[in-house]
Amino acid sequence: MADTINNMSTILIGACGVIIGAFVTQVFSIINNYYSDKRKYNSEQRQALLIRKITVGEEFYALNGLAIQSFKKTLHYLETKDTLKTKESIEFLEKGLNEKGVYLKSITEREKAHAAINLYYKIQSNFETSQDFENNYIGLVARIKDINAESTEALELYFKLNDELINLLKVNISIIESDRKIIETEVKRIMNQFFD
Repeated sequence: MADTINNMSTILIGACGVIIGAFVTQVFSIINNYYSDKRKYNSEQRQALLIRKITVGEEFYALNGLAIQSFKKTLHYLETKDTLKTKESIEFLEKGLNEKGVYLKSITEREKAHAAINLYYKIQSNFETSQDFENNYIGLVARIKDINAESTEALELYFKLNDELINLLKVNISIIESDRKIIETEVKRIMNQFFD
């Protein structure tokens, strides 16, 4: 009888050991799966963030490439033409204003996307600088249009405003080109991470 109880207790202890071993194995398996899933989720989240960053950067890059073309065209006109107040020069500036208005309107319509660029990239321009540029450009063209007299003072004012317009365009082109270079570099860096 004592041997039977001894054998039963040995079997019982062995069964408990197997159950405890299975339980510990399951606990470690659950912990391992949890951290594997968490790592996978974090990796997917990071990848989604980088894809969004690339998308926002490429949109900004393309949009501002079109703007630079328009700004450079106007700048070239102002620097090379005899832009005394003629009907042709005023029409050109207004046409340029309309082209820029379309560009700036698209930024206005996508203010959230433009704000996003500043979340993802450390660049100089933002929605407010674009609005400031538009307001300054409109103001200078309006003041140029308002010059009526052919006096020396009127011509001096015209040339001063023309120079201010040229400087405004140069500063804006410089800022946009700098921002585009920052974005281009960062997008290339991210793309190298994905494909290396």
